[in-house]
Amino acid sequence: LLLVNSFNLQGRHDEAVEQAGKGQLLAPSDSLFPLLAGAAVLDRGDVGRAVPLLQQAIALQPRSAHAHQLLGDALVGAGRFDEAERVVESAPYDAGPRGRAQYALQRGVVR
Repeated sequence: LLLVNSFNLQGRHDEAVEQAGKGQLLAPSDSLFPLLAGAAVLDRGDVGRAVPLLQQAIALQPRSAHAHQLLGDALVGAGRFDEAERVVESAPYDAGPRGRAQYALQRGVVR
């Protein structure tokens, strides 16, 4: 995990994704590997590839607020605003209506 995160922080996204894939083989129930891989490809601008990775992270750890936030960002980037709004609304943290509205405005979810 440290290596994957280190590559992400250095902008070495392809290497981060590769290492996350190796980690996922060793620990298939660990949500951090698809989360970090999803973050890496999202940072690279590949929203199409980020969405299924982040959905996998949420399936493995439904209470991951970070995975929900990143998935919302990826869906907005893909122009899938209705889905992004549902992801934000179903996030495991209670930011209240004001917090959710602020998130939606910042990320362009509001139509």
